[in-house]
Amino acid sequence: AGGDASWYDEAKLGIMLSWGLYSIPGWAPRDPRLTESLGGEVASSGGSFAHMSPLSTTSYAEWYLNSMSLVGTPTWLYHQANYAGAPYDDFRPAFEAAVAACSPEDWVDLSMAAGARYIVPLTKHHDGYLLYPSTIESPFRPGYHTNRDIIGEIASTALSNGLRFGAYYSGGIDWTAAGLPTPSLEYLADDRVARTAMYWPDEYARYADAQHREIIERYEPS
Repeated sequence: AGGDASWYDEAKLGIMLSWGLYSIPGWAPRDPRLTESLGGEVASSGGSFAHMSPLSTTSYAEWYLNSMSLVGTPTWLYHQANYAGAPYDDFRPAFEAAVAACSPEDWVDLSMAAGARYIVPLTKHHDGYLLYPSTIESPFRPGYHTNRDIIGEIASTALSNGLRFGAYYSGGIDWTAAGLPTPSLEYLADDRVARTAMYWPDEYARYADAQHREIIERYEPS
């Protein structure tokens, strides 16, 4: 935790674990131009994004909630056909069952077999669902987290096997706070949007700040 980070220069390969409610449908439109579907390069001036395309066809399954909320998109059509338009939270029971049955040891073993030197699970993606039982209650969706401390188990298993451990936390976008759907990255880049209560209300800022400090103090990521 902290200290000398020179190990990272030699690590070469790490594994990011992206797992959440969106993993139950586990679907997004397939597009070989993945980077283009996310909007291409970020412009360095003015805080704006260059070469944007709508997020309606993003190939990231993690954005399922957003994509299913945009009427007429491929994900919206898929969700209507396969889940009859059910609420996103209907995925929670199936995901919690998967959480109860999962083996962090298997994930770490597989990462080591691939030659990884560090492992980074997502503690929270943009849908706001946490993969550990936080003591910082969400003011927007109370109890919106796993009961099993998957993050802690991955951390302890990784460290005991000589791997480094990191943690991803989506702080800038959290759809439980507001801002759903997000039609494009240009929309997020608009200062008029950023200054509204969509992503940066004081209440959300305090919540996200307290939570990422909790993650650092509890898990001591490398």
